[in-house]
Amino acid sequence: MSVNILGHLLPGDLLERPKGPVTHMGIYLGNGRVLHNTPGYGEHETSFSEFVKDKEVAVYQPPQYMRDHILHNASAVLADPKQYFLLTNNCEHTVRRIVEEQSYSRQLIIWGLIATTLIGTIYLLRKAIIK
Repeated sequence: MSVNILGHLLPGDLLERPKGPVTHMGIYLGNGRVLHNTPGYGEHETSFSEFVKDKEVAVYQPPQYMRDHILHNASAVLADPKQYFLLTNNCEHTVRRIVEEQSYSRQLIIWGLIATTLIGTIYLLRKAIIK
């Protein structure tokens, strides 16, 4: 179970867990607390168990020299949290803004490409059938 890893986490670790067809992301702050971004709450701090929600968690441990940077930026986010918005400020945007200082979501890009491909395929098939 994921809770067993709690004793091995270090402040600044990046966390991911499944959430339906996507991955939910957060940053471990230490003392059993996680920063993440969710609908209804926006960017906020919560307990590790609330973040995990009985799912398996992947942990990415950044190099030691990045931890102070990550925790500093995480503190700034918590001091001025933004509301959740799927297209411009979801959990992945928040984590990437903190870690990389760039706000983007690979998951949204991938889902956008899939949707565009499906719509294009349907359009071309429909056009071919109508002829």
